[in-house]
Amino acid sequence: MEMLIGRSRELEQVQELIAAHRLVTVTGPGGVGKSRLVIDAAWASVDRFADGVWLVELAALADPALVPSAVTNALRIAVAPSEDPLAALTRQLGDRRLLIVLDNCEHVVDAAASALEAILSAAPNAHALVSSQELIGIGGEHVLRLPSLAVPAEPAPSADTALAAGAVQLFVARARAFDPRFVLDDRTAPTVAAICRRLDGIPLALEMAAARVPLLGIEGLANRLDERFRVLTAGKRTALPRQRTLHATLDWSYGLLSPPERAVFRRLGVFAGPFTLAAAGAVAAGDERDGIDVIECLSGLCDKSLVVADPDDVEASYRLLETARVYAQERLADASETAIVTRRHAQHYRRGFDACFDDWTQLPDAAFRARYAPHLDNMRAAIAWSFGSDGDDETAIALVGSSAQLWLSLSLYAEAGAWVQRATERLAPSTPPALEADLWLAAARFHGQRNQQATIRASRRAADFYRSLDDALRLGCALHALGSAHAAERDDEAEPVLLEARALLERTGRPRLVAMAHGGTALFHAAHGRTDDAFRELQAALALHRAAGAEGDVLRVLVSLADQTWLRGDLEAAIRLARDTLEQHRQSPFSGRVSHAYAQANLFGMLVEHEDLAEAQAIGRRLLPELCELGIAHGWFDHYASCLARCGSVESAVRLIGWADALRLARSLRRQPNEERARGATLALARAGASAADLDRLLAEGAALREEEAHRLARP
Repeated sequence: MEMLIGRSRELEQVQELIAAHRLVTVTGPGGVGKSRLVIDAAWASVDRFADGVWLVELAALADPALVPSAVTNALRIAVAPSEDPLAALTRQLGDRRLLIVLDNCEHVVDAAASALEAILSAAPNAHALVSSQELIGIGGEHVLRLPSLAVPAEPAPSADTALAAGAVQLFVARARAFDPRFVLDDRTAPTVAAICRRLDGIPLALEMAAARVPLLGIEGLANRLDERFRVLTAGKRTALPRQRTLHATLDWSYGLLSPPERAVFRRLGVFAGPFTLAAAGAVAAGDERDGIDVIECLSGLCDKSLVVADPDDVEASYRLLETARVYAQERLADASETAIVTRRHAQHYRRGFDACFDDWTQLPDAAFRARYAPHLDNMRAAIAWSFGSDGDDETAIALVGSSAQLWLSLSLYAEAGAWVQRATERLAPSTPPALEADLWLAAARFHGQRNQQATIRASRRAADFYRSLDDALRLGCALHALGSAHAAERDDEAEPVLLEARALLERTGRPRLVAMAHGGTALFHAAHGRTDDAFRELQAALALHRAAGAEGDVLRVLVSLADQTWLRGDLEAAIRLARDTLEQHRQSPFSGRVSHAYAQANLFGMLVEHEDLAEAQAIGRRLLPELCELGIAHGWFDHYASCLARCGSVESAVRLIGWADALRLARSLRRQPNEERARGATLALARAGASAADLDRLLAEGAALREEEAHRLARP
């Protein structure tokens, strides 16, 4: 028999349960390895039972009435022609100390329950170990729910890290058995880890996938997993018919369900991630004619191991394993229910996110994330559907606008920005004003420092709508975005807009929003060189954000405080604060990618000015790709140019300044004072060794660079 892989802990648990209890059931989804585990556990426990360990195979049993006969046959108990097998069994067991293993009980669970209840009542020294997708459900039953094998948590693990996961251990062992040339190394480990994750760590699926490695290779296998039911058909010849293909395994499980359970199961396939009981009810209940009790069906699906319950969450949640979800979607299509159920799904999440923005203004970051982050994958699926051929524009606009704060809090800027762009293209005269306003506010917040003119246009539209809707809270937020963009551009319009925003935000009494108002005022003061005033406003904002539990905003304000300290001319203190802020970003689960990038970039610029060039180059080299990916590199090209110039590459530095000048002109972006100073220092170094004509030529050459050329030039 092949070695059991990745189950040492569960094997010990089953042995301990057998020793302590008379009825132990190992339950879990099809293909998870229940049979193999109970057989190994029984074999390991053989010394505990003087009268032996007896295996009763029930998988091939079609008639539940034959369960007692199957047990008597396995135990070699003689039954008279006219005698009831169960009566003979209970009469002859007596005081025998033995372990009866009932394997694959789910399709005859009621008959198995009756037999076990009679056996355990009549034979005080008998123990039973059961494998079943569904619980036996009699008194004294102790349950071990067998999970899938562990999969690597990291998206791109090393070979050593990947091999710590049981799923990878099993896949590698089986792949080597089929193809001795296969090697897990740091190059193949991320792909193997991805395969194991996509197959949910289910041993049967992993073994079938490993059998395809000689034909498809690792990359080919990974690319074909969307067709998993066609690819994973290489079961063992000795396996039960239902275990020779992945699809057959799920067919077996589905066939055991009642009609209402089948309806709920296939409808749950639309969920792309965890879902609550309320979500299941909204999506799977159908209309009144269905007469479906979703709570009852969901409980049954959990008992039959087709739905996984996660009761430890703040609110109990449920999920389907990915392979079961793909199968459920197939069944949903067969029932011609895909269109109506996916619409219900999108409408549920539209309702569920109505309060998202309002909750963000009042909840601490931890509570906000706990409430909304678990729904991210379902929101993605709902938005994708709404933009599809069966979706509708109003739902798309509503979903994108209402969920914007979640994307921001999780630093998913590029993905959400793309949704926002698509949604704005769907706006029409018939769009409800409140939905359009929320979308324009989302657009303003995602444009941020990437394009101030776009921010101004979007926030002004949002403000106009909110003013007409008499929504003072959101009007304050829109005016804050508008005034902040004007302040960054040093426009005269900034002051009156920010004053109105501050009055509205302070009127809410919500600390996070009042802190936001202080931040806007600080930006205005900083833009006009009033660094002491800016510093005081930022300190007030910091205290309010801390009181609100707005940990992400605390980090952002600390970045701004370091920047203002730098502007005040205290470079040593600025570097200390920047280092401390960066360390807090590293330790906090609420460190946004943009804020973290700003923290690193600030320190980079400070170190360049401080002439700590070796450390600056190391930080700058790591940081540049992320700044470019986030679309905020323009703010630091001047510092990269200064670093190049101070390291002796003056001509490259001037070209980079030329590129930065052209980029800012194209995007209508003004330089901040620290950036102006870095640019001036670079040009001063250049003027010491080059003529004005040479400088003009180099600046023009830089302006003509392609983006990738400029990025290569900037790399320290």
